[in-house]
Amino acid sequence: MGRAYYVWRPGHWSRRYGHRVWIHGHYVLRG
Repeated sequence: MGRAYYVWRPGHWSRRYGHRVWIHGHYVLRG
């Protein structure tokens, strides 16, 4: 097990169910 840390993911376009949706920037837990 390593140390858990948060990584900032900037906003980006993503495809969800065949639609283009904007994903807002958010922190993602890594570890």
